[in-house]
Amino acid sequence: MRNLTKVFWDTQIKDIDFKKQKDFVIARVLEHGRLADVEWLLKKYRRAAIKKAICQTHNLSEKTANFWSTYFKIPSHKIICLKKPYLKKRKMFWPY
Repeated sequence: MRNLTKVFWDTQIKDIDFKKQKDFVIARVLEHGRLADVEWLLKKYRRAAIKKAICQTHNLSEKTANFWSTYFKIPSHKIICLKKPYLKKRKMFWPY
């Protein structure tokens, strides 16, 4: 298995259930992973599961969500963390 300690710096890798927590794993790798980590992710999970996770997660930055939206050809209106109410709320707590 790939060494993902830099991606999951705050979590014990041995405690992650890669099946049950796949949305968490996918979001974390897409947000913080390197190219090799993303390549591993694409082998580990189906594209449909990755696209679904992108649409449902709140854990992607606007920049990252836009990138993966373009890469996977997902309309931005289908991605929760790119919807205006969410972006407005996020900026309220982190205005940078």
